[in-house]
Amino acid sequence: MDNEYLDDLYVLVDEEDGSEHTFEMLDTIELDSCRYLALAPYEPDADEDDDREIYLFKLVDNEDGDDGDPLLVSIDDDDEHDRIGGIFLERLKEMLEDAEDDED
Repeated sequence: MDNEYLDDLYVLVDEEDGSEHTFEMLDTIELDSCRYLALAPYEPDADEDDDREIYLFKLVDNEDGDDGDPLLVSIDDDDEHDRIGGIFLERLKEMLEDAEDDED
């Protein structure tokens, strides 16, 4: 396995059942004073060409915690989710096209 990507792995805990899920960071953007992340479930044995579901999250201030670390929350507003999802899809398409151009 190529270790250069291990820094982009995040373990998230499901608040409902306490289960842990490992995600890979695909991209991050800042827009309207907010930071958004596009994550995909980490599958170490998956083929690079496999389609993976992409999850969108927003970083928000942790007002309840003592450590001050921001929280990742799902984007519940449909309009915001669609707008951010569209931006991420365009950026991911560009990254894939650039990677294909580099291979040629």
